[in-house]
Amino acid sequence: MLWNHPVVTVYVRHNRYTYQFMESGKYFTICAFDEKYRDKLQYMGTHSGRNEDKIKISGFTPVMTELGNMYYQEARLAVECEKIYFDDIELKNILDEKGQNFYNNDTIHRMYIGKVLNVWRKE
Repeated sequence: MLWNHPVVTVYVRHNRYTYQFMESGKYFTICAFDEKYRDKLQYMGTHSGRNEDKIKISGFTPVMTELGNMYYQEARLAVECEKIYFDDIELKNILDEKGQNFYNNDTIHRMYIGKVLNVWRKE
């Protein structure tokens, strides 16, 4: 909860293809999947949509929400959010030693806080 809203927080690196979508849109979705999709998710996480249609290649089925946002039919949980805050990770504020050595200037994460608008869950 933040500002009396249910929220989620996500982190996206500035150099990722997803970053431009996060920056240009008012909304975002997140999905959770069952273990049987691990291989497809590994593929999605290691290939850029900048270079190929990884959704088509993965075989996931896009579904559009009433607000025009996409999630995947195969997800066991999908959460639709409205961006209400963002900020970049500040290197000087990282207290964890591994975190301090994790970044160079082009890979900083931007934090987005999203107010939960809709949730879809498979039984």
